[in-house]
Amino acid sequence: MNDVSYALSAWVLSRGIAFCFIIAFLSLLPQVMGLYGKDGILSIRQFMFVLKQQSGPQRYYELPTLFWINSSDFFLNTVAIIGLATSIFALLGFCPPLMILAAWVCYLSFINSGQDFLGFQWDSLLLEVGLLSFFLSPWSLMWNPWIAFEPSPFVRWLFWLLLFKLVFLSGTVKILSKDSSWRDYSALKYHYWTQPLPNPLAYFMSKLPEWFQRLSCRFMFAIELGVPFLIFLPGKMRWLCAGIFIFLQIMILITGNYAFFNIITITLCLFLFDDSFWSLFLNKIFPSLSPSHETSLLYQSLGLIIAAILLPLNIFWFALAFRENSGFVNPLIPIIRSIYNYRFNSSYGLFAVMTKDRPELVLQGSNDTEIWVEYEFKYKPSSVTKMPPIVAPYQPRLDWQMWFAALGTFNQNLWLQNLMARIFLNSEDVLKLLKNNPFPHVPNYLRLVKYKYRFSDTQNLFKKGEWWQREYVGLYSPVFEKTDFVPTK
Repeated sequence: MNDVSYALSAWVLSRGIAFCFIIAFLSLLPQVMGLYGKDGILSIRQFMFVLKQQSGPQRYYELPTLFWINSSDFFLNTVAIIGLATSIFALLGFCPPLMILAAWVCYLSFINSGQDFLGFQWDSLLLEVGLLSFFLSPWSLMWNPWIAFEPSPFVRWLFWLLLFKLVFLSGTVKILSKDSSWRDYSALKYHYWTQPLPNPLAYFMSKLPEWFQRLSCRFMFAIELGVPFLIFLPGKMRWLCAGIFIFLQIMILITGNYAFFNIITITLCLFLFDDSFWSLFLNKIFPSLSPSHETSLLYQSLGLIIAAILLPLNIFWFALAFRENSGFVNPLIPIIRSIYNYRFNSSYGLFAVMTKDRPELVLQGSNDTEIWVEYEFKYKPSSVTKMPPIVAPYQPRLDWQMWFAALGTFNQNLWLQNLMARIFLNSEDVLKLLKNNPFPHVPNYLRLVKYKYRFSDTQNLFKKGEWWQREYVGLYSPVFEKTDFVPTK
């Protein structure tokens, strides 16, 4: 019989997951109208209308979202506020499983209706950890904020397996991509200035010697490919594993803006510490907190059932990552497709291929097609004197998506046409997503041009205040005219 307790650890994890949901909704709320409102870039109201015209009753199962009920601006804000409120209740200990369930449904609704702006790995990760947190404590409407329940060992191992999958696959996809910069350990030469939203420290990290960049890359691979196996060893080895993972996440966090990804990962790491660790100081901070080791047969059975469902799905992602086209993988593909939009289980692995250039899109307006004036975005690079921001855990989703759009073509990112259409229509919600509006009246023309950016040398930074240098590439989009979007009287 295993006498190691994880009741306090489960209590910490449950509150940590609730905190991650709070961050996610606080990040989303200010952007909902500009991204998804009636006058937003990718209107959920219009999206749901099109889907209703093109699909039958199966749409409710295939794309689960509350916005089938209503997709008005008021309802969009209401769902986001309910998600935030229930997350806060979960943090305060009022029936965390049921409160997180409500927040999970709200966030899933946005992900399945959010199109280009809500498809990031941390969005899926938040939902996966949220699902598992349903089983961290008994489902009850009683408010017992200071009771820490012993979790089912099956649920505990599912959390550990998720953490293993998250970290190990992050290293695996880099190796299996056959990107030469990962294989010769030179990837960090490019990473700091080509990542979507660098911060000021990233500038100075990029100036470190090449031997340090290659050594850092080797160190990262050692952590991502070797350390995860310590999860499956008992005792203090898990503590060591958690400490190393947390160190890596802190280094990523302070050198880039990756929304709430690092916070979720660190939260998962906290479950590697058993109660002998938390008892060292947790009861001093919360003297009323007490562990309960009483568990019902139903509670244990639910843990076993969810483990039996999720274990094959996790194995599927590992097999798929290693390109294993086997008899195990193929039968599961239709199942994975049918449940994918529920985000029960996902694969992870950022930066499988390192970008070695930094194309940037610059939005320009004009009244005569002769003089073009730039629109400034709040966070992404534009002016060469603009300091890289510190913005995480907030995620400015328009700025992020502009980075991805620059890597492709205009025809692959037609949502950009919607962005320009909303500017022509003078949508206040969309203009709030930008730093400035250089035109007192709507311009007659809009276009997107492409530049290549990279960090400037330190001499230019200290003498001229230039963080960036840029080189004009060419026109990215057609030139759009206001009369194409705004009816003339």
